[in-house]
Amino acid sequence: MKKKALLTVTFILITGLSTAVVGGPNASEGEYVIMDSSSSASGTSAVGPNGTVYSTTFSVVNGSTTADQTGVINSSFENNTVHFTGVYQTPTPCYDLSHSVEKSGESYVFQVTAEAENGTCTQVIAYHKYKASFEAGEPYELTVKHGNESVNTLTHPDYSSDSSDTDHSDEDTGGVRGPIASFFHFLSNLF
Repeated sequence: MKKKALLTVTFILITGLSTAVVGGPNASEGEYVIMDSSSSASGTSAVGPNGTVYSTTFSVVNGSTTADQTGVINSSFENNTVHFTGVYQTPTPCYDLSHSVEKSGESYVFQVTAEAENGTCTQVIAYHKYKASFEAGEPYELTVKHGNESVNTLTHPDYSSDSSDTDHSDEDTGGVRGPIASFFHFLSNLF
């Protein structure tokens, strides 16, 4: 009888403690959290090489979406901050997205990467939707990359380049800077 009561109490305590962790209060910095697939994680950094200061946020909107368009699907500038939404395609739904930012010359590169989760997973193409923002103290050009592929270049309205052979307006390409857009840009500078 004592063993049965002890097992029952142990079961209740384990069940009660595990439900307190899942869906519990928000974690402080450095704490681990159990999240379901529709939750999101966000990171902010304010670091830069050579004294440059910038900050970023990044969060996965949901675990997977049915969107068939990838890349940056919308963006808007508010003062020195650009807010944008993107969709990243992975070969299976079992990938975690993360981001990093690097300064490249006079512009920045916002790199979104996907890392496979351990274990088995359904073999179906997945589309992961995310929201992000980037802020710098001065006007800038931000290239968004998914893996090694540039998917969009977002140019602050007040940004101008000192280089006379480079036109940073992306109106004619819809904001996308790819090999084809670069080729047309090259041809337009010839005449």
